[in-house]
Amino acid sequence: IENGEMLRKLEVLDGGKNVLKPVAAPVSGFSSSIATRILDHLYAADIKGNVYNWSASREHWEEALQIFDAPEDEAGVTYRMDVGMINGDPWLFYQTGDMENLNYAESVFRIYALNTTEAIEGHPLTIDDLQELPPTGSTTSTSNKGWYMNFEDDPLEIPSTPVTFYNGYLLFATFVESDDPCKNGDSKIYLVNARTGEGTWKNGKRFVRLSGLQISGITVFDDRVYLGVVGMAAQGDLPDELGQDAVLAQNLLSFKLPEEVPSSEGGGGGINPGLIFWKEWRDRQ
Repeated sequence: IENGEMLRKLEVLDGGKNVLKPVAAPVSGFSSSIATRILDHLYAADIKGNVYNWSASREHWEEALQIFDAPEDEAGVTYRMDVGMINGDPWLFYQTGDMENLNYAESVFRIYALNTTEAIEGHPLTIDDLQELPPTGSTTSTSNKGWYMNFEDDPLEIPSTPVTFYNGYLLFATFVESDDPCKNGDSKIYLVNARTGEGTWKNGKRFVRLSGLQISGITVFDDRVYLGVVGMAAQGDLPDELGQDAVLAQNLLSFKLPEEVPSSEGGGGGINPGLIFWKEWRDRQ
């Protein structure tokens, strides 16, 4: 920070060329030591959705370990990734989809939850190693390797916020455009168990539908969720599932986390805890 000195340059070479491009390489990392807070794990994805890891625990820090081999029709990662510790293992959470027509992929938008310790040298995880979960229903994952979920494609459901890991749970939002040009469309607020994908809303639902608003950013602070929103909905339009203390004030919606989610005093967030700039949003081109 003081002088801009480059400490390390990490690459993934394919045919002598670096496949990690700045426009398409979301990067996340964490420190395994609370005392030093020295970054010793780093994750990055290429434009095809393949994911790589650099770890100080490996003999050659500069050499990338591929931890996920994406399907042929996969697109790149849409937003930043998040990392959370589950039973001592670092899990990686992210969404994929061709939001900006970078590779013209025809795959649906989806979310991944990967146990990074299950990938070994020469044997990255694949989608076949993971358990598929539907957006609706009560099916949960029993796989220690992880899970994934395809978002609806008719009408098209697009991620509108990054995934946020908080005390063993994931929060993220999606958006579905309206066929009526005079209406704003609907958002879905997902809240699921990070390990199993089990829904945390009433009756085990994975998401709550929010009509007339597009969620443009999400963060959690002091057991309360803050959403940046755009649209014409009013306080009276908020669903009952958000609780009586939900507040919609101009472009900010906030509500208290359900009781099933542990208090921040008893756990830890992901790599992006605390307040962040909430308008982290892209237009679909």
